[in-house]
Order: sequence, then structure tokens, then C-alpha cells
Amino acid sequence: MSDVKRKSTCFNPLNGYVDRNRVSTPFRWRRIGGRNWNHTASEFLVVDMFDTHAARLGIGMLAVIWLAYAVAGPVPPAAHGAMPPAPDPFVSVRLAQDGVAQWPVVIGHETCEQVRAAAGDLADMLGRIAGADFEVIEGDGRTGIAVGTAEDFPALDWIDRFDPAGVEGREDYLLRSHDDGLWLVGALPTAARHAVWDLLQRLGYRYYFPAPAWEIVPSMDDLVVAVDTFERPDYHVRRVGSTLRMGRAPWLQEAVRDWQIRNRAASDFQLSTGHAYQAIVRRNQAVFDENPEFLALIDGERRGNKMCISNPDLRAFVVEDAVQRMLDRPELDSLSMDPSDGGGWCECPGCEALGTPSDRAVVLANAVATAINDLGFGPKYVGMYAYNWHSPPTNIDVHPNVIVSLESTHLRFGTTLEEMLEGWGARARLLGKREAYARSFTSSSGFLPGQSRASNLPYIARTLPHWNAHGVRFLIGGGNANWGVNGIGFYLASRILWDVRAAEQKDAIIDEFLDHAFGPAANAMRGYFTAINRATEAPEVPGLGLPVERRIGRMYRALAEARPLSPNGAVRHRIDDLILYTRFVDLYQNVRESQEDFDALVAHLWRMRARNMADVINTMAYLDRFVIRRDDAIEMVEGGGRFRPAGIHREREDDPFSDQEIMAMLAQGTAAYPAPDMDIQVVDFGPGLVPAGFDFDPDVPRGAPVFHGSEGHRGDLTFELWSRDRRLPALYFSAGHCWPGRGPLRWSLRDESGAAIQAGDIPSNVDPPRQTVSGGEAWRATDFTHTLRLEVPGPGVYRLEIENTGQGFFWDYDPRPGTGLAIRADPATPVRRQWLDRHYFYVPRGVREIQLWGTLREGRHAWIRPDGETVPHEEALTAHGFTFVPVPPGMDGKVWSFRTRHNRPELRFLNVPGLLAYHPGELVVPRKLKDELPAGKIEE
Repeated sequence: MSDVKRKSTCFNPLNGYVDRNRVSTPFRWRRIGGRNWNHTASEFLVVDMFDTHAARLGIGMLAVIWLAYAVAGPVPPAAHGAMPPAPDPFVSVRLAQDGVAQWPVVIGHETCEQVRAAAGDLADMLGRIAGADFEVIEGDGRTGIAVGTAEDFPALDWIDRFDPAGVEGREDYLLRSHDDGLWLVGALPTAARHAVWDLLQRLGYRYYFPAPAWEIVPSMDDLVVAVDTFERPDYHVRRVGSTLRMGRAPWLQEAVRDWQIRNRAASDFQLSTGHAYQAIVRRNQAVFDENPEFLALIDGERRGNKMCISNPDLRAFVVEDAVQRMLDRPELDSLSMDPSDGGGWCECPGCEALGTPSDRAVVLANAVATAINDLGFGPKYVGMYAYNWHSPPTNIDVHPNVIVSLESTHLRFGTTLEEMLEGWGARARLLGKREAYARSFTSSSGFLPGQSRASNLPYIARTLPHWNAHGVRFLIGGGNANWGVNGIGFYLASRILWDVRAAEQKDAIIDEFLDHAFGPAANAMRGYFTAINRATEAPEVPGLGLPVERRIGRMYRALAEARPLSPNGAVRHRIDDLILYTRFVDLYQNVRESQEDFDALVAHLWRMRARNMADVINTMAYLDRFVIRRDDAIEMVEGGGRFRPAGIHREREDDPFSDQEIMAMLAQGTAAYPAPDMDIQVVDFGPGLVPAGFDFDPDVPRGAPVFHGSEGHRGDLTFELWSRDRRLPALYFSAGHCWPGRGPLRWSLRDESGAAIQAGDIPSNVDPPRQTVSGGEAWRATDFTHTLRLEVPGPGVYRLEIENTGQGFFWDYDPRPGTGLAIRADPATPVRRQWLDRHYFYVPRGVREIQLWGTLREGRHAWIRPDGETVPHEEALTAHGFTFVPVPPGMDGKVWSFRTRHNRPELRFLNVPGLLAYHPGELVVPRKLKDELPAGKIEE
């Protein structure tokens, strides 16, 4: 069926009341599939979401359930025929009364197993809701609750107007009540299944997380329905909640699949986008051995797993290989032609003439798309990413059946996502988005609270409609299936992916979730979900994210408040699920402390695995990669490994958690993470900087930029430079030590007012193999590839801003008398991801405690007082995401210093000037502090 629009009507507890005659509020037209149909006289009318609040509060029996979401839309053009006009007023049909089913569930005589299963699910769920037995019978669909496709019910001659051949219309379905029952009819079996779960959701059914305890089944004695809607999803692929290696976790794989089906997130269209070049080479290794010219030319050799795409014989072979794969499996919707990961692109003149890596990837994808669409199997598609070396938009048109899925993190050449949306959108008809909602096994952000994109609810509600408005119709949201922290984001995403207008109801959806899932404990549990939301900020310092340990404390306290409000039943089970997840992240905080702590974490993980609150398999893979392999004191003992527990954990791995154990976890957690009582002071030192005027004493130890391994500095940097003449200190850069192709460093020089004076780029030109330096050893100036020598209008302080794209850079500078350099590290401008040698900073008079927001590890940093003494570690407290350093009497109004050997700190000085220099003589200070420095030291 062609594109339609819908409008919202009737009762919806999220939107308010609209009566059946459509006079209470104006409706909204909806755009689907990129086209708008003009309004016609013939309309679909649909009612809105069942008010479960009324049922729960006992406000009598609902005679008519006004069902949810979207409504009405004009019938598509007559070229596709016409659906029968919707009755006006709505037809109400009673499905059950007083425990007796009024209609059977009807399927076609020769329907498929998927439809039979969906019909069985509907009969079972309606029975649970109404306390009645619903029979599943075969019939022509004219009477009863008909579930199936147009082919299943030939007697309903009007429903042969669906158009499921392409990707756009295959999930279309009609959900309509009539005098003799209900029609739940879809273009394909998957669409009919969507109609089943849509109806159940409108009746109040919810399946929030993939575990039986998270299922909400309403109860109604009198089940009456009035509904008429035609549905099509806004995203044709809606892949959320799944994760790598689910096949190794059958308890997770089956449950997530059920969750996707029940939330209409199991798409009919199967998009293949994974890296494919290496698989083509591996599958045909003998051919590539016999034809080395098929491989990329790199440094004069034919090697790697990229291919020489300018070679017509290579293209013909890849096309032949793809055609054979489609002939072998004609049921496939798509084949991937995404390049292998990383570099290694062909350097021959022919490939360079073809254009950029993006152009070459499109040339090959276009050739395959043309061939597989000439096989007579109907529309077939080719998937590829816009990612890494082939992330910049192509310069050639993309075949209409090539789906380009845009990345947003691993980009090259300074490309931004917005540029990709615009550039690729101008060349490709079909766009997708690859979204890392929760990192899998490469980062702890996937399972720690407040760290993943899946836990950033405002981000989800903002980006999905934005991308859809720019033509994105396919979403692959991979990551870590830690439902204890990411589940609410996955659920919200599933709602928005079907209908992007749901983003406008984000807060109402969350309120409904809390109310349904936790009942009397809803208000208390709001604290838990606020704590795990990445958007939650530290109350003491607005704009800064809440540190993980602060989040854990809030989670424990919310759970401790909620559990007594749910004495038994499913609500108690849900709260216990989240207690076990919180205990998991609590144990992870100490995983590197000892073998005993590591064993306790693994044992807890495996015991709670079937609850699906923590992604056991991917978390174990992370622990193997980043803990066991990097810490000689920690090992996986007695036959354990990445995908199984150690032998010492198997004895109790299937034991259920007792009530006493869970209560002990709560008591221990709330005691270990008390609510902080902190007097945080964020001081605004006002505008303007001046050189501090301290002596350039050669006996004072000088610090220097320090780098560790090949990573270099990966965050932005802001320098405050001063000079008594027109020459600033010379700076040296070498960029590209981590990701050489991510684009140049961008720099801009500004005067005291913020006006730009100069700007430019520093090329990322470090080629693999990566250049390295040992920790603690600074590079010589001759080792750098770019020198920045700046002249300014006159003496004074100037700001140099370095905007980084994450490629990893080394830097150094040329200290000389009469000039200075300081690094900003204040609340608005943190220092991130850099080892810090000795840095000097000024502590104003009257300060009794240095306050720092930062991730400093005990034993990995040192604070040095003006008298040269190091502050004992037990006195420099690091807690709740902050560091507190006492300032003894007589040590204020002087220069302090510190150093850290933690290679990924994030430092923001809060109550002292966040200006760090490598020597006291180079310091700058806020003009506001000018008068408290020694007389004659300030030179403006």
C-alpha cells in the first residue's frame, strides 16, 4: 500500500481527550516515507490508548476502550484501489464479557507458521486479560478476530492492495473493528504479528525488559474495542537491545527476541551491513591467490583484504560471487558490500582515478546492486556503512537499492555527522544509522550507570526524529545488553523508532513505565532511573555529569526506599533485579583490587545472568581484555574463560538469590555510598588574565608535556599564552598517533576579548606504524612534524584553542624568558586524556581546601606544597568524583604543584584558578587576584 498519513484522535492519557466526533482538539497530519498525501474525503479513524489508570483505580467497567497512538489518514491514490470506508461513528466490538470470549481468533486455511504463532499469542494474551478462553480456528476472515495477510483471506478482496515488494511497505498493517469482529491484517506475516502486539499494547499490555517479571498484563472483565488505524513504521529497521555474542547466551538471545517482537522492534527487512571485503577474500582465497592483482596495491605490494576496485575483472568476480550468494539464498533481503575495517586502500593509479575510498566503495556496491536486481527475485538491496576511511560523502550517485548506514564516532578527515547526513543524503535514496547505544566489550561505558548513549534519554528523544527528518530509515543500535542500566533507553527507542512523534511524549512514556512497573514504589524508583540517566548532572557543579560512584549511591538509596513499598509479587522481583545490577557495578568498582574481589564479581555475574540485567558474556569479554590481560595479579582460574565462569563459581551459579542476601546487599551498599555532605565552591574569577610575575628560578624543577605509549593527547586543549613582546612561545605538534585519518587539528588564536586573530589546521600526518614514546620521556622539537610560530599585535595574554578530532597528538613548546604558557583546567574547560608531569598553579589567599572535579586514582598522583613537602595520600581525599586537598595555614597565597601518571584524567579546578604552568615563572592569574601577589611582580 502506498504512503499514508495519520492523525491522533479520541482518548489518550498522554495527549488528553478527543471525542469520537473529532471536535475537541485539532488533529495532526503525519508524514511517512518521505511523501505527503493530500487530504481526501475518505479517512481512517482510530482511537487512542487504553486508560489503564481508570481500570486500576476501579472507575467502573470500560464499555469502550479508546485505543492508542496514531490515527486517521486519507486513503492512498486510487491506482492502488481503495480500502472500504471506515464506519462513522466507530464500530465497537465486544471481545469478551464475564469470562466468556465473544469471538474466536481466525487464521487462513493455509497460513504460515509465523501467523499461526502470532494468532496463538493473541488468543493466549486476550485470555489472560479477560479471563476467557479464546479459540483459534480457520476461516475466511469475515467474522471473528482475523489475523493474517491479504493472501490468507481472499474473501476480503479489498485487502489485496498492500504493496510489500519494496522495503517501505512490507510492515504495513490495518487494525480495524467492525460489526462482526476485528481485522488484524498485514502486508506480510511480520506485519500481521505487529498488528497483534499493537492491539495488545493498546489494551495496556507492556513488556518493558526481556524477563518474565517485566511483563504487564492488564485485567478487564468487559473487553470492548473500537479501533481503526493503518500503520507503517518510521524506521524500517529498528535494531535495539541486541548485542554481540548472544548466541553464547541462550538465556538472553531468546528473551531479547521476544522483547523485540512484542515491542514491534523485530523488523521484517533484514539489513546486512557488516564488514564484507575480508569475507569475500577468505571465501575465495584460491581465486585471489591466483590473481594477486585483485588485491590492493600497498607500498608496491598486492596484499591485505582491500581490493583493487578499478580492476574490471575484480569487479566482475565480486559481482559473480554476490549473484551466486543470492541464487543460493534468494530469501535474503540484502547483501553487505561494506569494506573491511581500517586502512589499506589500493594506491594504484586506476583506483586513485576512481576517487576517494567512499567513491570506490560505492562503485563496487552499485555494481552488485545492479546485478542482484536483474535476477528476477524482486527488489534486493546492498548494505554498507559510511565509516572510517569511507565516512566522507561520496562524489557519485548511489544505486537506489544501496542502503548507506552512517557512523558517528569512527570518522575520518574531520567529517561530521551533519555533513554526512547532508552529503550522503544528496547521493543516496536510502540512509541508515549505525548507533553505538552501549559499547560492547571495548569499553566499560556499556555497563556502568550514566555512561552509555542508551542511558541518555534526552539524546535518544532528540536524535531519532532528527535523523529521520534527514531521510534515515534504518537504525542499527548495537551494544551491550545491560538492561539494568540501558533497558529504559532501549524501550524508549523502540517507541520512537516506530513513530518519531513519541519523542514528544518522552516524559509521559517514562512516567507510565514507572507507574506500571513499580506501582506504589514509582516515586522512589524515579530516583533510580534519574541516577542512571546520563543526562543527570552533579548538583554542586551544573553542567558536569554525575560521577559513577555518586550514581551508585543514589541507586542504592532509591532501591532501599522502594523495596519496603513492594512487599511481594512482580514489583518486588523487578526491584530485586535492579538491586542485583547495582551490586554488580558496585563490585566492578573494586575489581582490580584483589583476586578475591575479581572472583566475587564473576560469581555474582553468573548467578544473575538469567535475569538479563547485566550482559554477562560481553562483560566477561571486557574483563578478559582489560583486567586479566593487563594485571598480573588477577587471573581467571580453574578452567574459566571469556565465555564461561571459572570452576570455583560453578557450584552456586544456578542458586537463586535469597531475600536475606538481597537485603544484605542493600544494607552494605547504602552504607558504602552514603549521600555526600560536601561544601563545594565554584569560584568565578572574572574576566582578564595577567602574567603572575614570579621569578624564572632555574633551581625550581620544570615540568614538560608527557605522553604514554602511542596514544598521545586525545582531548581538546586551551592554552593561555603571554609575551612581553609580539612573539609567543613556539609550539610543536605531531598529530595522528592514534587515528591518523580523523582529520587535522584545528587551532584558533584569540585576544583577551575573545576576538579571533588567526586560525588554521595542523595536518594529521603520522602514518602507521605508529610512532611511540615511552612514558615520562618528552620528545625533542625535531621529532615533531609541525611548528606553530605566532606573532601577535602586542604584549599581553592570548588564548590558543586546539580543537581535536580524537586522532591523538603530541605537543611541546619552546620556553623562553619574557613569555609563558599555561593550560586551562577550569569548570568550563577541562583537561582530558593526558599524562601530566609537574604542573604549577596558584592558590589564592584564604583558601583552606583545594577542590577539584576529576578522576584521579589513589597512588597515581601527588600534590606538592609550596614548602616542597608532598601531601600525604590519606589527607588528599578523592571521593564522590571530587578531590579535596587541605591547605595548611601559611600555604595559601602561594604556588603549589601536582603531577599524575594516570593517562586518562579529567581535571577541573573549582575554587582555585584552573591555570596550569610547567614553571612558576610562566604562570598567568586572573586579573582579579592581581593585588594579592607580591608587589612588583605583576606586569600587564
